[in-house]
Amino acid sequence: MVELRPAFSWDCPECGVENFCRGIVPEFSEEDAAELRDEHGINAWESGDFVMQPETVACAKCAVEFRSLHYKDA
Repeated sequence: MVELRPAFSWDCPECGVENFCRGIVPEFSEEDAAELRDEHGINAWESGDFVMQPETVACAKCAVEFRSLHYKDA
């Protein structure tokens, strides 16, 4: 058995290499988590984590750093 972690994939605009980076899974107090669920319309019976993308990423091959943009905002 393996543990799956939230991740993002992206292609480097400089060299074209496909890259992966882990998602950021912040820890919230129970009150903050409940407020976020209410804010986003998540029902009490639904479970999961809130995952954030990193603000910047760097290519594993050419090391160029980029600001990240969520795919829905592209």
